[in-house]
Amino acid sequence: MSNWRTRLAAISCLLLVEIGGTSLLGQPASAPKPPMFAFPTHVAATPDGHIYVTDSLRNRVHWLRDTDLDLAGGWGYAGSADGQFNRPMGIAVDGNGSVFVADTSNARIQKFDVAGSVFKAKWDGLGSGAGPLRRPVAVAVEGNVLQGNVYVLDVETFIVHKLRNDLGGYLGSLGGVRGTGDGEFSSIGGDLAGLAVNPAGNLYISDPGNHRIQKWTISSDPTGNIISATFSGWLGACTGGANCDTASQRSRGFSCTAATCTVTASRSGTLPGQFTSPAGLALDTGGYLFVADYGNTRIQTFDSSGNPSNAWGSRGSGPDQF
Repeated sequence: MSNWRTRLAAISCLLLVEIGGTSLLGQPASAPKPPMFAFPTHVAATPDGHIYVTDSLRNRVHWLRDTDLDLAGGWGYAGSADGQFNRPMGIAVDGNGSVFVADTSNARIQKFDVAGSVFKAKWDGLGSGAGPLRRPVAVAVEGNVLQGNVYVLDVETFIVHKLRNDLGGYLGSLGGVRGTGDGEFSSIGGDLAGLAVNPAGNLYISDPGNHRIQKWTISSDPTGNIISATFSGWLGACTGGANCDTASQRSRGFSCTAATCTVTASRSGTLPGQFTSPAGLALDTGGYLFVADYGNTRIQTFDSSGNPSNAWGSRGSGPDQF
Protein backbone atom coordinates (compact mmCIF):
# COMPACT_ATOMS: atom_id res chain seq x y z
CA MET A 1 0.00 0.00 0.00
CA SER A 2 1.96 2.97 -1.21
CA ASN A 3 -0.75 5.58 -0.62
CA TRP A 4 0.04 7.18 2.74
CA ARG A 5 -3.61 7.66 3.70
CA THR A 6 -4.31 3.96 3.11
CA ARG A 7 -1.23 3.01 5.10
CA LEU A 8 -2.19 5.30 7.97
CA ALA A 9 -5.76 3.94 8.07
CA ALA A 10 -4.47 0.37 8.16
CA ILE A 11 -1.91 1.08 10.86
CA SER A 12 -4.23 3.10 13.09
CA CYS A 13 -6.20 0.01 14.11
CA LEU A 14 -3.06 -1.40 15.78
CA LEU A 15 -3.41 1.15 18.60
CA LEU A 16 0.24 1.63 19.49
CA VAL A 17 0.52 2.84 23.08
CA GLU A 18 3.78 3.50 24.92
CA ILE A 19 3.92 2.17 28.45
CA GLY A 20 7.14 2.54 30.39
CA GLY A 21 9.12 3.17 27.21
CA THR A 22 7.83 0.12 25.31
CA SER A 23 4.91 -0.12 22.90
CA LEU A 24 2.25 -2.79 23.18
CA LEU A 25 3.88 -4.47 20.20
CA GLY A 26 7.08 -4.89 22.20
CA GLN A 27 9.07 -2.32 20.21
CA PRO A 28 11.26 0.12 22.09
CA ALA A 29 9.88 3.62 22.37
CA SER A 30 12.66 4.90 20.10
CA ALA A 31 11.61 2.63 17.23
CA PRO A 32 9.89 4.31 14.24
CA LYS A 33 6.13 4.48 14.67
CA PRO A 34 3.30 5.50 12.37
CA PRO A 35 2.75 9.29 12.22
CA MET A 36 -0.38 9.12 14.34
CA PHE A 37 -0.43 12.79 15.31
CA ALA A 38 -2.02 14.08 18.49
CA PHE A 39 -1.53 17.82 17.86
CA PRO A 40 0.73 18.64 14.87
CA THR A 41 1.71 22.30 14.95
CA HIS A 42 4.59 23.20 12.58
CA VAL A 43 6.24 21.72 9.49
CA ALA A 44 9.70 22.10 7.92
CA ALA A 45 11.06 20.58 4.71
CA THR A 46 14.58 19.81 3.46
CA PRO A 47 15.88 19.95 -0.13
CA ASP A 48 16.68 16.22 -0.03
CA GLY A 49 13.04 15.25 0.41
CA HIS A 50 12.25 14.98 4.09
CA ILE A 51 9.50 16.64 6.12
CA TYR A 52 9.67 17.29 9.86
CA VAL A 53 6.51 17.78 11.94
CA THR A 54 6.33 18.83 15.57
CA ASP A 55 3.65 17.02 17.56
CA SER A 56 3.01 19.22 20.56
CA LEU A 57 0.93 16.79 22.62
CA ARG A 58 3.16 13.78 21.97
CA ASN A 59 6.30 15.85 22.68
CA ARG A 60 7.82 14.42 19.52
CA VAL A 61 9.20 15.33 16.12
CA HIS A 62 8.07 13.07 13.26
CA TRP A 63 10.34 12.63 10.23
CA LEU A 64 8.57 11.79 6.95
CA ARG A 65 9.71 11.07 3.39
CA ASP A 66 8.45 13.76 1.01
CA THR A 67 7.75 11.32 -1.83
CA ASP A 68 5.01 9.31 -0.08
CA LEU A 69 4.82 10.74 3.46
CA ASP A 70 5.96 7.40 4.87
CA LEU A 71 7.44 7.58 8.35
CA ALA A 72 11.23 7.71 8.23
CA GLY A 73 11.79 8.17 11.94
CA GLY A 74 11.27 10.48 14.85
CA TRP A 75 12.56 11.47 18.24
CA GLY A 76 11.63 13.01 21.56
CA TYR A 77 9.42 12.42 24.57
CA ALA A 78 8.21 14.43 27.54
CA GLY A 79 10.87 15.92 29.78
CA SER A 80 13.33 18.77 30.25
CA ALA A 81 16.64 16.99 29.60
CA ASP A 82 18.56 17.47 26.36
CA GLY A 83 16.59 15.93 23.50
CA GLN A 84 13.32 15.93 25.44
CA PHE A 85 10.40 18.29 24.88
CA ASN A 86 7.53 20.04 26.60
CA ARG A 87 4.93 21.07 23.99
CA PRO A 88 7.31 21.71 21.04
CA MET A 89 5.98 23.98 18.30
CA GLY A 90 8.14 25.79 15.73
CA ILE A 91 10.68 23.89 13.63
CA ALA A 92 13.21 24.85 10.95
CA VAL A 93 16.04 23.23 8.98
CA ASP A 94 19.28 24.82 7.75
CA GLY A 95 21.17 24.09 4.53
CA ASN A 96 23.19 21.35 6.24
CA GLY A 97 20.04 19.58 7.36
CA SER A 98 20.39 20.49 11.05
CA VAL A 99 17.01 20.75 12.77
CA PHE A 100 15.99 23.55 15.16
CA VAL A 101 12.98 23.02 17.43
CA ALA A 102 11.14 25.57 19.57
CA ASP A 103 10.73 23.62 22.80
CA THR A 104 7.94 25.97 23.81
CA SER A 105 6.99 25.06 27.37
CA ASN A 106 10.62 24.36 28.29
CA ALA A 107 11.34 27.93 27.10
CA ARG A 108 14.30 27.03 24.90
CA ILE A 109 15.49 26.21 21.39
CA GLN A 110 17.16 22.86 20.68
CA LYS A 111 19.36 21.93 17.72
CA PHE A 112 19.72 18.37 16.34
CA ASP A 113 21.61 16.70 13.52
CA VAL A 114 19.86 15.85 10.24
CA ALA A 115 18.33 12.61 11.52
CA GLY A 116 17.42 14.06 14.90
CA SER A 117 19.34 11.29 16.58
CA VAL A 118 22.02 13.56 18.02
CA PHE A 119 21.38 16.59 20.24
CA LYS A 120 23.77 19.41 19.27
CA ALA A 121 23.00 22.55 21.29
CA LYS A 122 20.32 24.55 23.13
CA TRP A 123 19.55 28.19 23.91
CA ASP A 124 17.28 29.64 26.59
CA GLY A 125 18.45 33.23 26.56
CA LEU A 126 20.08 33.07 29.96
CA GLY A 127 23.57 34.50 30.04
CA SER A 128 23.29 35.89 26.52
CA GLY A 129 22.37 39.44 27.48
CA ALA A 130 18.90 38.87 26.03
CA GLY A 131 17.13 37.99 29.26
CA PRO A 132 15.38 34.64 29.67
CA LEU A 133 13.43 33.13 26.82
CA ARG A 134 9.76 32.93 27.85
CA ARG A 135 7.56 31.23 25.23
CA PRO A 136 9.23 30.54 21.87
CA VAL A 137 6.69 29.37 19.28
CA ALA A 138 8.36 29.96 15.91
CA VAL A 139 11.86 29.58 14.50
CA ALA A 140 13.33 30.37 11.09
CA VAL A 141 16.75 30.02 9.47
CA GLU A 142 18.22 32.44 6.93
CA GLY A 143 17.52 30.98 3.49
CA ASN A 144 20.11 29.59 1.05
CA VAL A 145 22.79 29.57 3.72
CA LEU A 146 24.37 26.28 4.83
CA GLN A 147 24.70 27.46 8.39
CA GLY A 148 22.34 30.40 8.38
CA ASN A 149 21.61 32.42 11.46
CA VAL A 150 18.48 31.56 13.41
CA TYR A 151 15.49 33.77 14.28
CA VAL A 152 13.22 32.95 17.24
CA LEU A 153 9.85 34.52 18.08
CA ASP A 154 8.99 34.70 21.78
CA VAL A 155 5.26 35.44 22.02
CA GLU A 156 5.25 36.21 25.72
CA THR A 157 7.53 39.20 25.15
CA PHE A 158 6.88 39.58 21.39
CA ILE A 159 10.59 39.86 20.81
CA VAL A 160 12.30 38.26 17.83
CA HIS A 161 15.80 37.12 18.75
CA LYS A 162 18.60 36.47 16.28
CA LEU A 163 21.12 33.74 17.13
CA ARG A 164 24.21 32.20 15.64
CA ASN A 165 23.62 28.85 13.97
CA ASP A 166 25.44 26.99 16.75
CA LEU A 167 23.14 28.75 19.30
CA GLY A 168 26.30 29.89 21.03
CA GLY A 169 26.16 33.57 20.11
CA TYR A 170 23.47 36.26 20.46
CA LEU A 171 23.14 38.61 17.50
CA GLY A 172 20.41 41.04 18.58
CA SER A 173 16.64 41.45 18.65
CA LEU A 174 13.65 43.43 17.38
CA GLY A 175 10.02 44.07 18.31
CA GLY A 176 8.80 43.75 21.86
CA VAL A 177 5.81 46.14 21.79
CA ARG A 178 2.18 45.07 22.08
CA GLY A 179 -0.45 47.01 20.19
CA THR A 180 -1.95 47.67 16.77
CA GLY A 181 0.49 50.28 15.47
CA ASP A 182 3.43 49.97 13.12
CA GLY A 183 5.73 47.16 14.25
CA GLU A 184 3.52 46.31 17.23
CA PHE A 185 1.96 42.90 17.92
CA SER A 186 -1.34 41.72 19.35
CA SER A 187 -1.20 39.30 22.27
CA ILE A 188 -4.34 37.53 20.95
CA GLY A 189 -3.57 34.25 19.20
CA GLY A 190 0.15 34.64 19.75
CA ASP A 191 0.83 30.90 19.73
CA LEU A 192 -0.27 30.79 16.08
CA ALA A 193 2.43 33.24 14.99
CA GLY A 194 5.01 32.22 12.38
CA LEU A 195 8.32 33.45 10.98
CA ALA A 196 10.06 33.39 7.61
CA VAL A 197 13.27 35.06 6.45
CA ASN A 198 14.74 35.43 2.96
CA PRO A 199 18.39 35.75 1.86
CA ALA A 200 18.04 39.53 1.48
CA GLY A 201 17.42 39.86 5.22
CA ASN A 202 13.68 40.52 5.01
CA LEU A 203 11.84 39.03 7.95
CA TYR A 204 8.13 38.16 7.74
CA ILE A 205 6.14 37.77 10.97
CA SER A 206 2.51 36.72 11.24
CA ASP A 207 0.53 38.88 13.65
CA PRO A 208 -2.63 36.77 14.24
CA GLY A 209 -4.51 39.10 16.57
CA ASN A 210 -4.06 42.02 14.17
CA HIS A 211 -4.88 39.78 11.15
CA ARG A 212 -1.83 40.84 9.18
CA ILE A 213 1.67 39.84 8.09
CA GLN A 214 4.45 42.23 9.07
CA LYS A 215 7.63 42.75 7.07
CA TRP A 216 10.85 43.91 8.71
CA THR A 217 14.10 44.78 6.97
CA ILE A 218 17.16 43.62 8.88
CA SER A 219 20.60 45.13 8.39
CA SER A 220 23.48 43.11 9.87
CA ASP A 221 27.25 43.43 10.05
CA PRO A 222 29.54 40.79 8.44
CA THR A 223 29.41 38.64 11.59
CA GLY A 224 25.59 38.66 11.66
CA ASN A 225 24.98 41.16 14.46
CA ILE A 226 21.87 43.27 13.89
CA ILE A 227 22.75 46.88 13.08
CA SER A 228 19.17 48.00 12.48
CA ALA A 229 15.72 46.43 12.26
CA THR A 230 13.11 48.51 10.43
CA PHE A 231 9.39 47.87 10.16
CA SER A 232 8.66 48.06 6.40
CA GLY A 233 4.88 47.64 6.35
CA TRP A 234 2.10 45.11 6.66
CA LEU A 235 0.00 42.97 4.36
CA GLY A 236 -3.70 42.54 5.07
CA ALA A 237 -7.16 44.09 4.88
CA CYS A 238 -7.67 47.84 4.52
CA THR A 239 -10.39 50.20 3.31
CA GLY A 240 -8.49 53.19 2.04
CA GLY A 241 -5.26 55.19 1.95
CA ALA A 242 -2.30 55.76 -0.35
CA ASN A 243 -0.91 52.24 0.04
CA CYS A 244 -4.28 50.49 0.05
CA ASP A 245 -5.74 48.85 -3.05
CA THR A 246 -9.16 50.23 -2.20
CA ALA A 247 -11.02 48.29 -4.88
CA SER A 248 -9.66 44.98 -3.54
CA GLN A 249 -9.58 46.14 0.10
CA ARG A 250 -6.02 44.96 0.69
CA SER A 251 -2.54 46.34 1.12
CA ARG A 252 -0.47 47.12 -1.96
CA GLY A 253 2.20 44.61 -1.05
CA PHE A 254 3.94 44.93 2.30
CA SER A 255 3.51 48.68 2.29
CA CYS A 256 0.66 49.58 4.63
CA THR A 257 1.54 51.70 7.65
CA ALA A 258 -0.62 53.62 10.10
CA ALA A 259 -0.16 56.73 7.94
CA THR A 260 -0.95 55.14 4.58
CA CYS A 261 -3.76 52.61 5.20
CA THR A 262 -7.09 52.68 7.00
CA VAL A 263 -8.23 49.44 8.60
CA THR A 264 -11.64 48.30 9.80
CA ALA A 265 -12.34 47.66 13.47
CA SER A 266 -12.05 43.88 13.05
CA ARG A 267 -9.01 44.08 10.74
CA SER A 268 -9.85 40.62 9.40
CA GLY A 269 -11.24 39.62 6.02
CA THR A 270 -11.87 36.76 3.61
CA LEU A 271 -10.99 38.34 0.27
CA PRO A 272 -7.66 37.57 -1.50
CA GLY A 273 -4.86 39.31 0.37
CA GLN A 274 -6.89 39.53 3.57
CA PHE A 275 -6.47 37.29 6.62
CA THR A 276 -8.23 35.96 9.68
CA SER A 277 -5.65 34.93 12.30
CA PRO A 278 -2.75 34.15 9.93
CA ALA A 279 -0.41 31.51 11.32
CA GLY A 280 2.52 29.58 9.79
CA LEU A 281 4.73 31.13 7.09
CA ALA A 282 7.15 29.66 4.55
CA LEU A 283 9.20 30.98 1.62
CA ASP A 284 10.14 29.00 -1.49
CA THR A 285 13.31 29.49 -3.56
CA GLY A 286 11.44 31.79 -5.96
CA GLY A 287 10.62 34.22 -3.16
CA TYR A 288 6.94 33.29 -2.92
CA LEU A 289 5.46 33.56 0.56
CA PHE A 290 3.02 30.85 1.74
CA VAL A 291 0.61 31.83 4.52
CA ALA A 292 -1.56 29.48 6.57
CA ASP A 293 -4.68 31.67 6.79
CA TYR A 294 -5.89 29.83 9.87
CA GLY A 295 -9.25 31.49 10.49
CA ASN A 296 -10.20 31.29 6.81
CA THR A 297 -9.14 27.63 6.56
CA ARG A 298 -6.98 28.18 3.49
CA ILE A 299 -3.45 28.67 2.23
CA GLN A 300 -2.60 31.90 0.41
CA THR A 301 0.54 32.59 -1.63
CA PHE A 302 2.11 35.93 -2.53
CA ASP A 303 4.88 36.88 -4.94
CA SER A 304 8.02 38.66 -3.77
CA SER A 305 6.24 42.04 -4.13
CA GLY A 306 3.38 40.95 -1.90
CA ASN A 307 0.79 40.47 -4.66
CA PRO A 308 -1.71 37.61 -4.17
CA SER A 309 -0.74 34.67 -6.37
CA ASN A 310 -2.88 31.70 -5.40
CA ALA A 311 -5.13 30.31 -2.69
CA TRP A 312 -6.65 26.96 -1.89
CA GLY A 313 -8.39 25.07 0.87
CA SER A 314 -11.78 24.83 2.55
CA ARG A 315 -13.14 23.47 5.80
CA GLY A 316 -13.37 19.67 5.94
CA SER A 317 -11.39 16.45 6.19
CA GLY A 318 -11.06 15.55 2.50
CA PRO A 319 -8.17 16.25 0.11
CA ASP A 320 -7.22 19.95 0.06
CA GLN A 321 -9.46 20.61 3.06
CA PHE A 322 -8.36 21.70 6.51
